[in-house]
Parts: sequence; structure tokens; C-alpha cells
Amino acid sequence: RRAGIAYHTVMENIDFSTSTVSEINYLLKNLVENGVLQDGDEELVDANDILRCIQSPVIQEGIKGRYIREKSFMLSLQAGDSSDDILVQGTIDLAFFGEENVIVDFKYSGLSDEKLAEKYARQLKTYKIAVMQAYDVKVDKILLYSFKTGHFIDIK
Repeated sequence: RRAGIAYHTVMENIDFSTSTVSEINYLLKNLVENGVLQDGDEELVDANDILRCIQSPVIQEGIKGRYIREKSFMLSLQAGDSSDDILVQGTIDLAFFGEENVIVDFKYSGLSDEKLAEKYARQLKTYKIAVMQAYDVKVDKILLYSFKTGHFIDIK
């Protein structure tokens, strides 16, 4: 759990133009010095994992347009077959707005890509509704990124 939080914290704070492992290690050190990461948490993050993610075509294409990170939302949804509404809140890790509008959710998990997709599909579909309502856009893709496998997983 701490590793997942550490990876998310790095992705929330990293400059997407970062191009070397040493720059990422410098960021990790600064995050600890500034109290953003707990002492020792920098050891939980592999800078190569971060670099592989931010240098991916998905991220590099996405940052050409406008994007948001760590955006909290509250959403009222109808509860199943009931006429009652439920209030849902969450935080969207990353969303790109441009030629394609794409939501990216970061995961640090030992689950296979298929199991991650199964486990988080409902959550990410809720994020899609939130983004469509808040930004009045069509969401073209919802992606999970697994730091363990280095794969983007398309949620249909």
C-alpha cells in the first residue's frame, strides 16, 4: 500500500518532460526532504518504472494538450434499480484533453492486467461519467497503467 501511494505521489508531482532516472531520483529526494513522501518511501519507487511510464506514447501524446492531475470529484448517481441517488467521490489520477480525451488511472499491484481490468472497470467508468459532466467532453479512452507490468490496459 505504501508503495502504491509513493508511486501516485511521484506521478502527481513529476514534470512529464523528465527524461532521466537521475532526475527522478532527485525528485524523490526532494519529495522526502519537503515532507511530501515519508522518509524511506523513496526506496519503494523504482525510477525506471516512472521513466517507462512518462516516456510512453500515451503520456507523451497526452501532454501535448491540456491535462489535469489528481482531480477530486463528487458525483450523484442513481443507485441501481432504486429511485434513490448515491453520492460518489473520488480522485482522477490523470486526464488528457485534446484530439482524444483520455483518463489514466495508475495502479501498483501484483494483479494481472486482466484482473486489474476486472477489479477497477466500474471505478473507472464512474470517473468517465465525472469527467464528461465536469468538462462537457466525450471520453474516448479509459486506461489503467500498471507499474508492475508497464502496460496500459484499455477499459472497455
